[in-house]
Amino acid sequence: MNEKYLRDFINASPFAFAHHEIILDKDNRPVDYRFIEVNAEFEKITGLKSDAVLGKSACQVFPGMEKGGFDCIEFYGEVALNGGEKSFEQYFEPLKKWFKVHVYSGEKMFFSTTFIDITAEKIRQTALDTSISGIAFADSDMKLFYVNEAFIKMFGYHTPEECFNKTPADLLPEAEADKVKIVLSKIAEEKSWKGEVRAKRKNGELFDVQFSASSIKNKSGEQLWIMAS
Repeated sequence: MNEKYLRDFINASPFAFAHHEIILDKDNRPVDYRFIEVNAEFEKITGLKSDAVLGKSACQVFPGMEKGGFDCIEFYGEVALNGGEKSFEQYFEPLKKWFKVHVYSGEKMFFSTTFIDITAEKIRQTALDTSISGIAFADSDMKLFYVNEAFIKMFGYHTPEECFNKTPADLLPEAEADKVKIVLSKIAEEKSWKGEVRAKRKNGELFDVQFSASSIKNKSGEQLWIMAS
């Protein structure tokens, strides 16, 4: 492949890209890594210009990075020395951001990373997980695939897995069956519904709850349902 074409392709990539050389100590243990190449998206995501990082080591660019709790030098070193590829998600303390990273090595002592910023996604996830309101997501078949801690406790379950694949009908007594049909019809017409329903805990205990539901489409166009109480 033409080298200029490859470089143009990397630079136009929607993913941040960086190529590095691992640095070893006298005992051949990874202690740092050096920046060899970065693309435009790397500059955009990190806020660092290429001339500020190329030729420099990670510890020079990010002083104190070893205090972040995750030893990325050791992680990258393992890939650079042994080959292969790995993926992970990690909060990077020097930049105060979460990244989803894929690392690959096709030549010993060298490795490349591609990554995206997932900070906003992590913040949204944390907000859902820690909300005092019970929140659940269901797929187009109305089967639950996400529930937060408040939802689990409200319905008397112990783990998210116990709730997965249940439908609203499983969480309501049979006497509420007609209301479920009305709710689904309302959502189909108006995309949302709010009202009081009689719900059922895991042990069969009934309780009244203010309930709201709405429908959205994900990036693939699949209809999803959001339920909150």
